[in-house]
Amino acid sequence: MADLALGGLQQWMQTVVAHSGSTSQALAAPEASSLVPSGRLGEVVLPSSTLDPAARVGIYHDMYLLRMEEALEADYPGLAHFLGSKRWSRLVAGYVDAHPSRSYTLNVLGRDLAEYVSRAPRISHAGFCRDLARLEWAITEAFDADETPLLTEDALAAVPPDAWESARLVPTAALRLLALDYNAPAWLDTLRNEDHDHPLPRRRPGWVAVCRRDYAVYRVPLTRPAHRLLGALAEGQTVGESVELCLQRSRPRPNGDQVFAWFREWARAGAFQSVEDARLVPFGLEPSEEPRPDVRERLVVEVDRVLGGEQDPQAERARLLEHRHHRLLRRRVGGGGEVTVDLVHVEERAETGRPGLGAHPGQCLVEQE
Repeated sequence: MADLALGGLQQWMQTVVAHSGSTSQALAAPEASSLVPSGRLGEVVLPSSTLDPAARVGIYHDMYLLRMEEALEADYPGLAHFLGSKRWSRLVAGYVDAHPSRSYTLNVLGRDLAEYVSRAPRISHAGFCRDLARLEWAITEAFDADETPLLTEDALAAVPPDAWESARLVPTAALRLLALDYNAPAWLDTLRNEDHDHPLPRRRPGWVAVCRRDYAVYRVPLTRPAHRLLGALAEGQTVGESVELCLQRSRPRPNGDQVFAWFREWARAGAFQSVEDARLVPFGLEPSEEPRPDVRERLVVEVDRVLGGEQDPQAERARLLEHRHHRLLRRRVGGGGEVTVDLVHVEERAETGRPGLGAHPGQCLVEQE
């Protein structure tokens, strides 16, 4: 068909290949036949020695759904394993029919799958599957996010003590925060178990931060107050405002040691890129090592000052970190001893994964203490 421009031919091919029915139904569908009538198929697709034009088109049509399954499974290995091949294939068929690929890259194909799962027909444990999909997509997004600098020890050292309350910690592009209703994190931890000893899906509220540092994606379990505090910081609230919000809404209230441990763990995982304040130039534009002991000490003292309400003459709450706790902290950190670190789950890039796009980090789960 000499009168069909290249754009029209491409549109026709995509319409036929992505059609959810058979090849003959795809060729006869109104959108496709309006561009290339079925009787004129031979004018745009030539026969081979063994296949007629419709059969040649059918090869691409029949492979499309398999390709979508493969691409989505690279992003959702846990969900695919939980559902099994038949239910997974059925879910993917319905999903790509409702959300066909509209991008040049398959990186974004699965961005609506979590919401689709919650309303997809014949999905058992839909709430659990939705949480599992949300968690796996957060890992994928963190892995694919733009590279941003990490907070440096020099940046922390450059912040004056009296500036911390009004300072803002700028999150990295990879940071993702989740509040979950089911035990999806615990289930995902067992994905690589050869004996498939998975926990049963059940309601268990949980909170998770997903970060990336040095090309590894870290899944950091959070408490509800920690999630609330990190969420406020990620939304752009000041350190003082964020800590105040955490204190007002948390029972029991976290103490100064806990808050310091959270900041330390989040910085190690790569949650922040810089510290900003109206009186300061943004700092933290180079990759960094762990903060020096003196920087940690200054930070925890300032967090304690905010927690203790020294800037609020009306505050009635007691100080949460006594002087003896500061001395203990200095001995543990400044004296070279180890500080207990919460378990962090690391999602690393595997050797194989999303076809043509590099491997998915969730395919290799490593636990690091």
